[in-house]
Amino acid sequence: ITDLLPGGFDLVLKPGSKTQVPLADTPELVPDWVDRREDRVLVFTTLTPKIRAFVYRIKAVAKGRFQIPPPAAEAMYDASLDALGEGGVMEVR
Repeated sequence: ITDLLPGGFDLVLKPGSKTQVPLADTPELVPDWVDRREDRVLVFTTLTPKIRAFVYRIKAVAKGRFQIPPPAAEAMYDASLDALGEGGVMEVR
């Protein structure tokens, strides 16, 4: 799963960590690996045919109107399986 961050936002990291992204206390989707990048979160997991969710925190670091990129998912070994979510717009005052 690739989740691009909107411009003007940063990830909230675990205290004392420079790389670990805190997920919700009880996420529905337990990832095998989470890779934090400057502009995105990459989640690697084994999916089941059930709707799942993962949650992490971001913080606004600038005021403005920002595009929210759509999240995307793809199967590592089967190029025919992919998905694209919906994007949006967010305004920080």
